[in-house]
Amino acid sequence: MEHNRELVDKLSGGRLAYVYLPDTHSGGFANFNRYYYSQVGKQGAVIDERSFKRIASYLQLAKSDCRVVAGGTASDAKGWFVAPTFVETQDPRHRLMTEEIFGPVLSLLEFDSEEEVIARANDTTFGLAAGVFTNDLRRGHRVIHQLQAGTCWINNYNITPIELPFGGYRQSGIGRENSLAAIHHYTQFKSVYVEMGNVESPY
Repeated sequence: MEHNRELVDKLSGGRLAYVYLPDTHSGGFANFNRYYYSQVGKQGAVIDERSFKRIASYLQLAKSDCRVVAGGTASDAKGWFVAPTFVETQDPRHRLMTEEIFGPVLSLLEFDSEEEVIARANDTTFGLAAGVFTNDLRRGHRVIHQLQAGTCWINNYNITPIELPFGGYRQSGIGRENSLAAIHHYTQFKSVYVEMGNVESPY
């Protein structure tokens, strides 16, 4: 997967750093956040110990069954931190490909055809979001219309303006947030018909 080398280099070239935040009570700098800085951006720690241990278990799985080409480390020193991890696998049914990790773990598969990509993407119990990056806009529309996901992007990802209905298919949720579509979920409809003339009922 030589075409992924640029991303790997960006992830591998990162570093850990502590950012101290002012303590409004003492006037000092008692609070700190731990971030991972790289060319990709800034990333903080995961939310709690339970999430940390869950993600760490996936990292162990990746090391045993896949090829970890960047990251793959986890540390609970001064925060629950997991380094951005890039994993290569050839098994589309691997747990790293079919389960929600909820951590900074990126798993990639190579493909030979457009049909193969679509079949793999739709072979899941989830369907929250999908994205296509391409120089061929017609191809992007053709593929995206076949992907079974509630929110889709072409040449972008994870952009959710308030005007755009957001929600998923299958086990990724019911209903939609944002836009006028969300208002319907907070509305109880009542239909009232008022007859001003003769009563005519076909029943």
